[in-house]
Amino acid sequence: TGKTGITVKPIVVGSGESLKMGERGECDIILAHSPALEEKFMADGFGKDRKSFARNEFYIVGPEGDPAKIKEAKDVFEAFAKLDSSGVFISRGDKSGTHNREMSVWKKAGVDKQASQNYLVTGQGMAETLKMADEKQAYTLCDSATYTFMSEKMKIKNVFADPKNLSNIYSVITVNPEKTKHAKYEPAKKLYDFILSPEVLKIVFEYGKDKFKRSLFEPLEEKK
Repeated sequence: TGKTGITVKPIVVGSGESLKMGERGECDIILAHSPALEEKFMADGFGKDRKSFARNEFYIVGPEGDPAKIKEAKDVFEAFAKLDSSGVFISRGDKSGTHNREMSVWKKAGVDKQASQNYLVTGQGMAETLKMADEKQAYTLCDSATYTFMSEKMKIKNVFADPKNLSNIYSVITVNPEKTKHAKYEPAKKLYDFILSPEVLKIVFEYGKDKFKRSLFEPLEEKK
């Protein structure tokens, strides 16, 4: 970056893979949105610094007519239980933050969805998974930022939101050089501090306002 003098080489993968890369010493700093995996990463000593700094939420997106009637559910767990008996669900299946959240919701809903014939796995990122859901008029779990970006090009809609249970929290983590010998901690910490600076956070929390009239991310303290 121009401000830090650090050359950044971004690698775009899901949260699970990014943390595995950190364990293998293949990256120096990580942006992730999978709190349980992040906590394990830190507990195992692979992370040195970690700070959660932004949020949005997950939506269940699907056919506008909502054939599974999930709009009637009182919370996301009841909605997923309804999806067990009606409607096709498409999963990323890539161990990303979104996939991990999906798996945790199925578990809390008491559903073994992976054994179902109406459960499809893409093994791909959010954009490709949304495209397949749109083509098949199926349901999927999607982060609100990606959905907002792609919604104008799709027929599927945000049919269920549960901000209380589907909050999506983003964190930045530096890799511990004492655990992973290839980690370059000094520039990583410099970039970590820069990402968390008021200057950068202002950009993050205004991102999307010009096009969508609202930011795609909000500060943690603004949770309602």
